[in-house]
Amino acid sequence: MGLLILRRFCSRRPGLQRYGRIASWTSLLMIAVVCSVPLLPPREAPSPAVSLPVIQSAVGADQQVGPGILTLSNLVTVVPYEVQTERGEPRRIYFPAEVDGWHARFELDLGVDHLYLDRTYLQPNPTGGIDTVTAANKVPEKVQRNVYDGDTVHATVRLGSLVADFVDPLLGTRHSHHGNAVLNHVWSGSDGFGSRLGNISFTVLEPYETILDFPHHHIILIRLDPTGHRLAVVSAYTPYRVIPLFKVGRIDLPSTDTTAVFEWGVQAILSGVLDTLLIDTGNEPDELDYITIPKIAAHLTIHGDSRQGHAALDHLVFAGRTYNAVPFELEGKDSGLMQDWIGLPFLSRLGVVGFNFRTRQLILYR
Repeated sequence: MGLLILRRFCSRRPGLQRYGRIASWTSLLMIAVVCSVPLLPPREAPSPAVSLPVIQSAVGADQQVGPGILTLSNLVTVVPYEVQTERGEPRRIYFPAEVDGWHARFELDLGVDHLYLDRTYLQPNPTGGIDTVTAANKVPEKVQRNVYDGDTVHATVRLGSLVADFVDPLLGTRHSHHGNAVLNHVWSGSDGFGSRLGNISFTVLEPYETILDFPHHHIILIRLDPTGHRLAVVSAYTPYRVIPLFKVGRIDLPSTDTTAVFEWGVQAILSGVLDTLLIDTGNEPDELDYITIPKIAAHLTIHGDSRQGHAALDHLVFAGRTYNAVPFELEGKDSGLMQDWIGLPFLSRLGVVGFNFRTRQLILYR
């Protein structure tokens, strides 16, 4: 994970996108009423420089949102998301969530191993939780080579109607306040797609079956029992195929003072070669490593430089189905990554895909 973070962090350029909506005159009147309600709950007033990145609210609790989808306040919720694209491919998913009372915009990032919160807006408090940053406690932004630089804090996350007071085993065991989040500047500000308050990882989503409905731009969360079984029936999303998720261990890079944690991967056959593809919804393009490229070169149509260009791959077999002309970026030199990975570009081809981290399964639905 740290390798992916290092690559992604170094490649991102500052920029800020602001989003607008076109509304009818009726909608404008409704917005005028809604805007009279504070976006933030009554907390310590933020400094004038602090403005949390906000998008629309999640679907409310206990309501029918579609055939076979009934949101239940403590078992099922549906959260709409924004998808940001580049060159016609989805690259980022942003959605609204609430952390300890702060309602803001977050990125879905299954390639990181913790919940990361932006130190630009928040600061640790004496009890191990978080407060709004004050001018006296701002920490200068700087390039951080190790994602573990920063403060370990405890946070409660609300996703739609579901409250996740979750445990992070790696952080909780080394922190007196049972920390489950990291507060730092690794993803501060904008990455060219817009600002957000943090990156939500699989640690937050572990109590739920997490379904990405790409056609409808919805995240559906279904609470699980300790063995990974649904606690509610959601007939609209009936699994028809499950693929094992592999948890990949740590890799240390002494030369960069970075620890990488590639958390989850799936197996696929790339032009006859069995391969493990790491999953990272926060990564930009799908990518092939320099070690893999020569093995499958006969089925690659390469555009540009074979060392840093892009290509289309034929005969990629995943979950019993063959995909052709699958776009990949090429990492044609030894960057130390030595892995291939997939993100939103390939996952979105699957239509509706889910993750059950308790049973270690990637799920496809009818």
